[in-house]
Parts: sequence; structure tokens; C-alpha cells
Amino acid sequence: MSDLLILDEARLRPTQPGEGRGMRQVAGVYDRQGARVALADMRARIGVLTLPGAPPGGHLPRRTGRWLYGGIAYGHFGHALIFSLARLWALDRTNVDGILFLARDDRGETRPGATAHVERLLSWLGVDCPVVTVGAPEMVERLVVPAQGVSTAADLFAGTAAWRAFMAARLARIDGAPEGPDLYISRTGIAPGKAGLLFEDRLEGYMAAQGYAVFHPQTRSLSDQVAAYRAAWRIVGVDGSALHLAAMAAGPGTRMAILARRAFFADAFALQARAFGAEATAIDAVRRAHAPAARIAEGSAMFHMLAELDFPAAEGALRAAGFLDAPGGWSDPVPRRLARRLARVGRARGAAYVPVPEQVRLQDPADMPETPPESVDTPDGLT
Repeated sequence: MSDLLILDEARLRPTQPGEGRGMRQVAGVYDRQGARVALADMRARIGVLTLPGAPPGGHLPRRTGRWLYGGIAYGHFGHALIFSLARLWALDRTNVDGILFLARDDRGETRPGATAHVERLLSWLGVDCPVVTVGAPEMVERLVVPAQGVSTAADLFAGTAAWRAFMAARLARIDGAPEGPDLYISRTGIAPGKAGLLFEDRLEGYMAAQGYAVFHPQTRSLSDQVAAYRAAWRIVGVDGSALHLAAMAAGPGTRMAILARRAFFADAFALQARAFGAEATAIDAVRRAHAPAARIAEGSAMFHMLAELDFPAAEGALRAAGFLDAPGGWSDPVPRRLARRLARVGRARGAAYVPVPEQVRLQDPADMPETPPESVDTPDGLT
């Protein structure tokens, strides 16, 4: 199958009022005869995110010109970076009048621009053509449909050669110091309620004692993030959206260690970093994880889990991989501190946290329920 289709009189079918949205939503592209265009589907580790629906019929408003299909305009930073930019590699292959995204919501409104994160990323990449978010069905005179160049799907996490070349060329324009401090990429400053690592503040202290600068990416511009990652010789972080950008910016000579908090993703981030030329190691030193019982029962624990790190095991693995230069005597919090921390989180989030069965913690996202509950959708910030 070609990695680039050019369709005449293509029909765009965004999610319509009343259809709602979750991790998956009814949306897609259809050709002039009403046949669904499979190349336009959005694939992820949990399966296809754009579900089939009735093709748009009747008299549709017609958009003239030649437009690039960008997929769905996501409002979540990590999703915008990986899904909404996944088809932009085609800008190096063809000329277009602008980019068309499908709306993430079901309001049925077509509007100029995209979500804040998508627009920020486009500006940062130097993409200055018109952008429209399509919320109501329409026909497009000529639609360029590129294949996804990157995704959380296992076969696309490293990105295609064309997508990596597109990103690398634009990141290369960002100036940075030739050498900077080793970095620990922290998640402690992102929005409360996110899944993450228990006692990450303790880990920050241990990494700082080893000479690492604690780096909060959400407080820095995208260019500053890239410059800092490029200047660092060693980067350590817990798996999450910020590591996508670190993987893209890191190159030959950079070494990354990704501490797992869930299945699949630490290995996938390491694969992505290696594809951009860095050395990367995935480390799973999770002792156990905790989540609300209701989330475990409904199959969405991965989106709410707080992982409990085995600190001595994490120190040993990081030392063995060359990320720590001296013994640090890392130790676990005493049980009563763990209990207090979990109780405090539970009160803040309105649900008691219980241990997650190990087989659930290690569940591949590809084996999640076919239609995860809407509550698992994270609208903004970093995963």
C-alpha cells in the first residue's frame, strides 16, 4: 500500500454531536464513492482510534484547493506530538494549501486553527500554512492523505524514516550549548491527578545528589527543552510524554535511561531514542503499583496507577548501566510513610488506592478492553 494517497472530492467525516468521545471516536476519511480510506485511520497501541461510521452523504460544503490530512487535533501534549504531527512528514514531499485536522470534540463546529498544543507545535516546527479543524462533514477538492509516520503502535513507535528525517531536520535548527548537565526529567510538577511514580520527590533528591539537574519540561519552551536534551550526556526519566521529545532531540553520544511505571512504554521510549541515534536503556524497578479499585475493575488501571519504586533495585540498575557514578545508599520509604502518602492521594482524588495485581500492571496496552471508559481520556498536559 502506498504511504501517500491523493484523493479528489474526498469526504471528511468528523465526530458528530451526540457521538461523544473517548480513547476511540467515530471519525475518518471517505473517498468520493463513500468508501472508507484505511490509510487515514489513526492507529495506536490499543488499536484503531478512529472508528467507522456512516459516510457523509447528501449535499456537503465543498472546500477548494489541495489540503493535507493531519488526522485528529489532540489537546493533550503527548497525543498532539505523536498523533497530530504523525502525517506532517508529507510536507517535505508535496505542496498543499493548508492542513485539515478533524476535531477532537463532538461539537460539530469547523473553525480556523487547532488545539493550543497542536498550534504551538506547528509554530515551533516552522509550519506556517493555514490550518483548519473540521467539525462538520465536508468535501475537499483534493486531499493528500499520508500514512502515519509515528504512533504508540508497536511497529510505529520508532517512527518511519521519512517522519524521523522530517523531525530531525527541524530540530537541527535549534541552537544549544555544546555540553550541559546530566538531566533527570521530572513529573512532579505536572497537573495533580496524573498517573505517575510514588515518592518521585525522593528520587529527585537522589538524582540531584549524583549531580543531575532536575528538569521540569512543562516550565520550559520546546526549543529550550530540545537544547537541554541535546546538551546532556546522560538523561534519566520516568516513562511519560516528555520523553518523546527527549528521544527525538537526543543523538549520538547521548545516553538515556527510562524508568518504567507501566508495561510496554519504557521499552518503546528506548526504541524511539535509539532510532534517533542515542543509546537507551529501559529499567523496570517497580515493586508494585496502586490504583483505585474501580479503575482496576473497569480495565483502566494503567491510566491511574501510581507505581512504587524499589529504590535499591533502581539504584543498582542505574549504576550497572553507567548512569550513577558513586553509591548513593538509596532506600525505600518506611511502610507508614507509604501508607500516609497513599491515604493523602486517595483523599485528594476521592478514591482509596489499593495494590494493582501484577498481571494487571504488566498488561500490554494492546490487550486493554476494546472500548476503554471515557474517564481514561486525559484532556491536557503530559501523560
